[in-house]
Amino acid sequence: MNLKRLTPLLSGAIAATLLGEPQRKEALDMGLRVVADLYAERIPWLYSGLVVDAVYLKNNRDNVLRFLKATIEGNHMAITDERRAKTVLAKELGLSDPKVIDASYANFKMETPPDASRNLDDYIDMSLASDLRKEGFMDAMAKKYRTP
Repeated sequence: MNLKRLTPLLSGAIAATLLGEPQRKEALDMGLRVVADLYAERIPWLYSGLVVDAVYLKNNRDNVLRFLKATIEGNHMAITDERRAKTVLAKELGLSDPKVIDASYANFKMETPPDASRNLDDYIDMSLASDLRKEGFMDAMAKKYRTP
């Protein structure tokens, strides 16, 4: 199982982290203290993302588009074919406990609603950065620290 976030939490290397399934269920089963449960409270958070720099995108646009198409199609397939999706989850995450697989799939489905807004403004709020620019803070910092 992929324990990249749970392992440092258990060792004390970090004090807190966001956990999705199956790590969330494992942490709860271990009795770890919940600081905030975004899943239970249905608070939206960035479940996954893809970031590429402009040069990579310019040089590899076709590959990025193919990756996006495959990801989008995979999400649609997973929403409509529960059995197949659970098989893939179990294989890719090394899961064998049916309860953990069920919880992982339920988490995926909740975080991947087919009727999600397609409006980027529903997910990204650039108003704070815009306000800082308008009030001259960004220019002041660039001048103060002599950054471009």
